[in-house]
This record gives sequence, structure tokens and C-alpha cells, in this order.
Amino acid sequence: MIRGVGSWTGVAGGTEAGGLASRGLGRDAFLAMLVAELRNQNPLEPLKNENFLMQLATFDTLDQMHQVKEAVTELARVQLAAQGAALVGRSVEASTEQGAVIGVVEEVGFGGGDLYLLVGGQWVPLAAVTRVW
Repeated sequence: MIRGVGSWTGVAGGTEAGGLASRGLGRDAFLAMLVAELRNQNPLEPLKNENFLMQLATFDTLDQMHQVKEAVTELARVQLAAQGAALVGRSVEASTEQGAVIGVVEEVGFGGGDLYLLVGGQWVPLAAVTRVW
């Protein structure tokens, strides 16, 4: 069974909020800059069509990259959920800070972008699993 746990989001949850990238110019900032440029241009020397089209093309490319990033992020999340779901009912051994946890995977849930397995009444991260049988 895959479900939400506490403040965790289940598989049906949305994507995490975030900018276009950890660095660089985001979509909103780029669009705001373009609008400001158009508002403040010299009426006697307006922006040339070629420059305007180039900036619009750049904005369109930036928007498409953002959409691809969101799709890849969601795909990775679904793939991770499928990996966890495949472990439900299977015996696992996980190495945690409290020691080894051995038992049958009862549930799967997301927390902070990571997948956790409920093993013997204790939530352990998927990355901590060292053996499956």
C-alpha cells in the first residue's frame, strides 16, 4: 500500500515547488525583464524585430526546459514509487543509525523527496536497504 505518512506526500501528490533551476534566470524574471525593456525603450529607437523575436524565442526555450524538468522530476518520482511498491510484502534488511532493521515491508511513503519503507513498525529510507529476499 502506498500512502501519505504524517507530513509526507503519497504517490498521488504534486511536484515539489521550485524555480527553473538552482542557478540562473527564471521564467518570471526573464519575462519581467523583457516587459521592463519594452516599457522603457526609446520611442524614437524601438526594439528591432530581430532582437524582439530572439528574446521571445529564448523565453519559449526557457519555458520548454522548465516543462521538461518538471516531467523528468515526476518520472523519477513515479519510478521510485514503483521500486518501493515492488518491495511491499518482501523481506528486507536495512542499515540505520539505530542499527540493523530486518522485517517485511508493510507500506511505502514519501518524505522530503525520499522514499521510505515501513519495516517492522519503523520507517527506513529505501537507500538504507542492504538486502532483499
